Amino acid sequence: MTSDKLSKYKHLGKAGTTEHIDVVMSVFRRYVWDEIQRIIHTLDDCLLDMNSGSEQEPEEAQD
Repeated sequence: MTSDKLSKYKHLGKAGTTEHIDVVMSVFRRYVWDEIQRIIHTLDDCLLDMNSGSEQEPEEAQD
């Protein structure tokens, strides 16, 4: 008996096939790219915070 209900996983193909592995790797690469973008954004925010903090609190000269 086949169901007429749509599945979001049908397009992935049968597990272990070349097409399935390609799709899984594509999803993984997209996840890695999103994580790299998030890390870059976080580091950029930290750099801005450091720069703005150093302008607000000048360092005292040491003897």
